[in-house]
Amino acid sequence: MNERLLRLVSKAQLFSSVKRETLSSLLNDDNTYLMRFKNGEIIYSSEAFKDAIGIITSGNAKVMKKNSKVMVGKLYLGDIFGCQSLFVGKEFFTNEIVAGCDTKVLFINKAAIISIMQLETNFSLEYIRYLSGRIYYLNKKIVSYTGGTAESRLASYLLNSFGDYKTFKVDMPLSQLAVNLDIGRASLYRAFDSIILAGAIEKEGKSVRLLNKSVLASFIK
Repeated sequence: MNERLLRLVSKAQLFSSVKRETLSSLLNDDNTYLMRFKNGEIIYSSEAFKDAIGIITSGNAKVMKKNSKVMVGKLYLGDIFGCQSLFVGKEFFTNEIVAGCDTKVLFINKAAIISIMQLETNFSLEYIRYLSGRIYYLNKKIVSYTGGTAESRLASYLLNSFGDYKTFKVDMPLSQLAVNLDIGRASLYRAFDSIILAGAIEKEGKSVRLLNKSVLASFIK
């Protein structure tokens, strides 16, 4: 593994406690491999399941609701996926991860993860912290998407969709977005108007541009 990938993995919170020599040794064996995916290609799903966790090393990916066009999240450089299902199997992986552009993913399989746990005690604690954080995040996301005003639900969706970027495209009809947020279509349009008038975003067609993250976050109640 080259130095860039080693630095990228070591910066991830999950691997922050692992000694450099341990990480370097384990990531250079056959339990770790780099794969390339073209835009739109499925990276990870219950049908394309890998007994491994993945780390985005270039490009980005969309987390899609299985058998639908609904995006539930995005993954960017250094983001990790697959931790929740690594020890329970493909039946528990209910989404699809799709390349958002030409994307590279580093896969670290279960054997390597178990080896790190055996060699580095703190890594097991970091793994538990990571899973606990994901549970908290998902619960918070459920609450924000299903409670509060239309503006609050839309603002939560927008903040999640922007991630580290300033623009994104709504990849579904607004009628479907209204269903996902459990609000009426007219309420969704009014919510967009309110957030635009506040100076938080600009919208042209399906393209949305972030202008002021703090203003957008202020809509979340």
